[in-house]
Amino acid sequence: MNTLTLLLCLIVFQDEPKKPESEWFPEGLAYRHPLADPRAPVTGVRFQFPIDVEDDFKIENRLATHLAIWRKGDPEVAAFEVQAEGAAFGRFNFNENWDMDGVDFRFGFPIVSRAGPIALKLHPWHMTSHLGDEFIERTGRERVVYARNEICLGLSWDIDKEWRVYLEAGYALSRGDVNEPWRLMAGAETVARHFGPDWPDVFAALNLTSFEEQDYGIQFNLEAGVWLRPEKSNRGVRLSLGYFRGPSALTQFFEDNEEYWSLGFSLPF
Repeated sequence: MNTLTLLLCLIVFQDEPKKPESEWFPEGLAYRHPLADPRAPVTGVRFQFPIDVEDDFKIENRLATHLAIWRKGDPEVAAFEVQAEGAAFGRFNFNENWDMDGVDFRFGFPIVSRAGPIALKLHPWHMTSHLGDEFIERTGRERVVYARNEICLGLSWDIDKEWRVYLEAGYALSRGDVNEPWRLMAGAETVARHFGPDWPDVFAALNLTSFEEQDYGIQFNLEAGVWLRPEKSNRGVRLSLGYFRGPSALTQFFEDNEEYWSLGFSLPF
């Protein structure tokens, strides 16, 4: 009887199993890519309405993913994380029978360390671009060899649960014929249920990007909208209104300045 009682006590009062210290393909991201970066790795569609009436209406399609591969620790306290991101950005001209102007390809492997509200990122990534065949046939324009193999350092600071600011600097270790080494990026964004707990998340984001090959002209991109998602998840659907001004984010046209309003539909994976 005493032996049976002892066994029952051991079963009832035994310590709970410890949670694993690390996890493969965890939910969420310890360092989320800036929402308003024109080259954010997010699947979706963006309709571009030019300010200049002589410019054509464009549609940009994005096929992308950004996820955590491995994480050790708690991303809200302290964590080390390895991520992967990849994307293709194709722009099409509505006024020219949907001909493709060009497409940018990028992929990278951010390595992130977070301690409370501060996250640091070491981000090796690659970008290359191509000019659309129809665009070449119609205009006679030649493709430029645009390519970046960059190492980026990033700092993200969550001011509170709703606001964050970030700063990134990148140096291209190898590059295409027209590229220069340096890139700078900074911005601020807010995501929260500002209208109440029963309403979806809303967001507003400002991103400033500057490339040395564009003579450090600033790509000014402002976006705001609604984010339909589970609480604290990076998934869901984003609907946004945006304004862009500055050197083109489509890298085959890096020497051209653009200004347009946009309507966006995104599906973060």
